[in-house]
Amino acid sequence: MARMSKRISNKINKAKQEQQPKETKKKYGRDIWLIVLIVVNFLLLITSWQNLLSSPTNFAAYFLLEIVLIVMYINRHANMSEKVAKWMYRTQIGLMAVILALFIITAIGYFVN
Repeated sequence: MARMSKRISNKINKAKQEQQPKETKKKYGRDIWLIVLIVVNFLLLITSWQNLLSSPTNFAAYFLLEIVLIVMYINRHANMSEKVAKWMYRTQIGLMAVILALFIITAIGYFVN
């Protein structure tokens, strides 16, 4: 009887240990390329400000790209509810579609003229 209760308690303890989330070490620098892209795009916006303002579609594309990169970084690192994370993901995809449309408009304008 004691042996059976010991086995049952061992099974319960193992199940509890498996349910507890294991501590994972944060990987520093896992998004280093994303940070580099954010910085490079920001520097490009600052240094080419006058040239980009002369072409509104290019300016809008680079500005929206900066917003998408920042939203992507926030989505990866912020602790948000599942509903908010889903909306952030939809925002990323929607803005990327707008950027693609602006690129196509710019390319058509370049090749037609």
